[in-house]
Amino acid sequence: LTRFVSRFCHAPSAVLTANCLYLALQSCVDLADEWVIGGFEAKVLAFGLIFLAWSYLLERKIFTASMILGFAINTHVVVGGWALLLTLASLVCITIQTKKLVSCWEIFLFTIASTITASPGLISTVNALSLPDQELTAIGILTKDQLQFHANYLLVIHRLHHHLDPGRWQLYAIISYCIMFTIGVTASYRTALLQHTHAQLSPWKFAFWLSWGCMTLLLIGYFLGYRTGDVVQMPGLAWRLNLLKFYWFRVPDIWIPLVCAITISTWLSLQSFSKPLICLVIVTSLVISFTVREHPGHEFNQTQKQAWLETCSWIKNHTTSDKVFITPKLAWSFTWFTERKEYASFKNCPQDAVSLVEWNYRLKLTDDWLERITKAQQVTETNITELQQKTKADFIITWGKFPNVHPASYQNDFFTVYSLH
Repeated sequence: LTRFVSRFCHAPSAVLTANCLYLALQSCVDLADEWVIGGFEAKVLAFGLIFLAWSYLLERKIFTASMILGFAINTHVVVGGWALLLTLASLVCITIQTKKLVSCWEIFLFTIASTITASPGLISTVNALSLPDQELTAIGILTKDQLQFHANYLLVIHRLHHHLDPGRWQLYAIISYCIMFTIGVTASYRTALLQHTHAQLSPWKFAFWLSWGCMTLLLIGYFLGYRTGDVVQMPGLAWRLNLLKFYWFRVPDIWIPLVCAITISTWLSLQSFSKPLICLVIVTSLVISFTVREHPGHEFNQTQKQAWLETCSWIKNHTTSDKVFITPKLAWSFTWFTERKEYASFKNCPQDAVSLVEWNYRLKLTDDWLERITKAQQVTETNITELQQKTKADFIITWGKFPNVHPASYQNDFFTVYSLH
């Protein structure tokens, strides 16, 4: 990210300001709950590769940039794929506008090299998303169309609505992004498109067209999800859900605050009073970033977090690695801390249709079982046997204790581990 930002901001203080301001903007407002700071997922590494590829592209190192972008697609096919399409669209627009900066041959080379590098990830994604006939009857759905619709609904409306459903956007977030987009595009236009020289591939030309590409994705995604009533009454629900699942907002949600932060930091670096103001912006941005952004494990208070870590430590040290656990909701990084398998986790949602429907079935099964014993205020050996036979799990972790004398394998003030055997 710093290498990419330095293509716009040449002064080290401006680069630092842009990075800090970007952290603050991402902490305060987002459209689709996307982030690149505050945790580690495949998309974080993919965005890092994308920023690196873009920085090489602005240096006219076309082949290197295309190879790195291909690796980004291998890392996260959605993030890398959208980045490739946006990059190609921006290069085409620059070529049409200036005709001297990027040749059609360079664009062709960029496309081919990126696609070849990304081919392992693309092939594995296509194979993972195919619907095998032999698995359809196992989950009680007769046709592929029914399976696909059910999976899309679970993904877009139920599990990942904060990423995929624009119907849940907050008004203040929409206004904020319109303002940030306007700042970024206006600055790009003034610093690049009004220049009379076309001797080099200006970062601001690239930023201008990339911003418009991101806004186009936002508008398309927004109208795909637009509705005035309940989601089930939305015309063309099946095909619209099928399109919304492709994360139209993931790259725009990251890029628009970044171009705004770059613009503001560049402007500040040119002012005569810049030094004290830059210091103030850096300090304020860091304070906002560390106080507003949710940190890992934020679902627990400190006492609960410590109890959860103790539970995970006991599991890691006193159970074998082949054991499967039914975990409670808000089970923070269970597999990371214990190196054990989860029967189903709300956080770890699969993407292919068959696994997604199976995932929902498992969650519903355990939720219904817990609700039933909570109402009965007792747990019998029959209940335990029933759960084990249906799930094939070895242990269950609960908040508190079961309302009976079933012996616990481990217990602390907040969590209890029971064997299902």
